[in-house]
Amino acid sequence: MQNEFNRLFESLFENADAYIELVQLIAQCKNGVRRAELKVDASFSSGGGRLTKRLQDLREAGFIEENISWGRSTGEYYKLIDEFCLFYLQWQQYSIDKQYAKNLKKKVEVFKEKTGTKKQVFLAMICACGLKSSIYSEKQIDGGIVTLNDLFKSS
Repeated sequence: MQNEFNRLFESLFENADAYIELVQLIAQCKNGVRRAELKVDASFSSGGGRLTKRLQDLREAGFIEENISWGRSTGEYYKLIDEFCLFYLQWQQYSIDKQYAKNLKKKVEVFKEKTGTKKQVFLAMICACGLKSSIYSEKQIDGGIVTLNDLFKSS
């Protein structure tokens, strides 16, 4: 699926990497991201109106929508609406943060309590494209990681 995502942007836009970066930044905020935040976060935002042009291109191609909300501070904000991009970016690579690690630890404790097992419990993850390495994933996931490639391997 990695190739399809990149090919989509390469077929539509020159300098596809800049558009991919912009879409990834917008996707991080499910309720939308303010334009001012994009200017700070995007590595290509300085000078020449490139950010404006790229946002307009993405909007016209149906990847994002532009909104001005009463509930937000001044200025427009952008939200990713393309279903393929949302799916790809959400399932591309899973990561475990501090809060989710605590949640997993609690699940193991509840499982042991409810089942009465005295045996060691190993956590395993099934992730489409793997698990992003972090201190939390290394501590919590001791039963292995299964990816789509693992599921569809021919023996």
